[in-house]
Parts: sequence; structure tokens; C-alpha cells
Amino acid sequence: MKNPNDSYRESILAWQKERERNLIENDRSWLCLSGLFHLKEGRNTFGSDPTNDLVLSGAGIPLRVATFNLTNGKVTVKAATGAPISVEGRPITSMTMRSDQDEHPDYLNLGNQITMLIIKRGPFTLIRVWDKNHPNRSSFKGLRFYPVNPDYCIHGSFIPYDQPKIIKITDIIGSTYDVSHPGHVSFQVDGKEQRMEAVAEEEKLFFNFRDITNGDTTYPGGRMLLADKSETGEVLMDFNLAYNPPCSYTDYATCPIPPEENRLTVRIEAGEMIYKPST
Repeated sequence: MKNPNDSYRESILAWQKERERNLIENDRSWLCLSGLFHLKEGRNTFGSDPTNDLVLSGAGIPLRVATFNLTNGKVTVKAATGAPISVEGRPITSMTMRSDQDEHPDYLNLGNQITMLIIKRGPFTLIRVWDKNHPNRSSFKGLRFYPVNPDYCIHGSFIPYDQPKIIKITDIIGSTYDVSHPGHVSFQVDGKEQRMEAVAEEEKLFFNFRDITNGDTTYPGGRMLLADKSETGEVLMDFNLAYNPPCSYTDYATCPIPPEENRLTVRIEAGEMIYKPST
């Protein structure tokens, strides 16, 4: 008879492989990020020429790609003469762009290599850029994980608040915003009581946390975890599924910093380890 732990281990290993596959195969994965540019109010020229307001380096980038105009939170783009810019396969000369905060954001393509998106972070409006041929993608050698350990699949209790708790979250680019937390989860690690504030994400609970391994065997900025909601209040905190934030793979992400309330006092030696591009 097959050991139940074998099936559990196989499921975790399959999840690990899927994470690697998504990083490799997705043209808009974190490995493909090649730029993050703050837009100033008004006119912002964009291209490879160093005289542009926003300078994008890379083979085949036109001297002038486009001009982005930021006015009262709205961004319009005007393509430079001859720049092969398109949205959903349709060549464009000018348009107002929807951001990542809209239901259907506009992904602006430069040829078949570069993709751009307007993103909003607190008071900032930025352009995120992907290059599907970025060296980080071609040099990717895989992720690193602790050995699968069922002991880190821990049962916890979700304690809801009468009213959601608002916690100010700061991200690595310096924007601060309010995040609603419907409750927290209490659990034990090695007999020590721990708790983390939860964020509701559809049918899941999301945790942005730090523990004593950060900067040692795991990413210094912390890790993340998703857990299933339960009508009974029981939550399975499977730290074998703990994963790195996007900032562990690129300098161009905008990761939130874990709140003080989610700084654990124990080592969580499970899940994804620190990412080393050369390994």
C-alpha cells in the first residue's frame, strides 16, 4: 500500500515544477521584467536614445518609441513615427491606456519582443516593461526548495474580526496604502504559538510573512503563502507551499513589505528557498 506521505510529497513536487514552468514559459513572467519607470505629470518621452525622459536599453529598441502623457491619473500614449506599437495585435498611433487597476488593462507591445503596462502603486503611476528575451530568462537554472516536510503542514484557527482590521502596507518603491484584513490565523510551530494577519483573496487567505530563516536560507524580504478558506474556521497552513515574492527574481517588481504583525519568531524550514540565478 502506498504511503500517504508519498502522495503528499508528489503533490508538492508537482507544485514546485509548475512554478518553474510558469517562470520559464510565460513571456510576462518576473524573469522577463526589464524595466520599471515612474511617469511624471505631463509629457514623458520613451526610447533607447539617452535624451528621452525614460530610457530603455536593449537590442533593437528604437531611439524614440512613444510619448506617454500623464494627466490627472490618466495616461495617453502616442507612438513615435515608425515605431511598431500594437495592442492585442492592432497597430496603434495613439490611445488612452487602461492600467493594471482596471478590469481589462492594455498591454502595449513593441514589435514581438517588448510588452509595456501602466501600473498604479499608491500615489505613483509607472510603466512596467517585459522583454521576452531577457537574459534572466535564458539563464534560469531552476528554483531551490527545502526538502518536503509534512510536519510543516500545520492546522491553524481563523479568528475573524467584527470589523476588518486595516493595516498600512508599504511596498519597496515607497508607496503606502491601506489593506483590509478580515481576521488572523493562530497556529503552533514547535510548540510555540504564532499568528498572522490574513488578506482575503477570492476563495483563499493570503499571508505575507517573515521568519527567522530570512536572509539566511530564504529571501531576506520574506515569503508568501496561500491557504484555503474554511467554513469551520480551521485553516491548513502548508508552509511547503511558501513561495518567494516577485522581488526575489527581479529589481523591477513592487512587492509589499510584510507587516510587523506577520513576523514569526520561529524558523520555517519549508517551501521555497532564496533564489540564486547562477545555480
